[in-house]
Amino acid sequence: SEHHGKGFASEALAAALAWADDALGSPMCCIIAPENGGSLALAHRHGFRDVRRAVYHGEDTTVLERPAPPAASA
Repeated sequence: SEHHGKGFASEALAAALAWADDALGSPMCCIIAPENGGSLALAHRHGFRDVRRAVYHGEDTTVLERPAPPAASA
């Protein structure tokens, strides 16, 4: 599409993760189809690491995890 490769997904993910880090402060998980290289690369750039493979709705899936943000200093 005309928006592909413009960084919109990265910007949106960064904003969502910033909110989640502030509001939740906990580790985050996501699942991505192994053949979706673009989404896997995006997740890796934002701190997610592959944890394991699983089956979701009968399809192979990569499970990724991002650690909790460091605790804020008082």
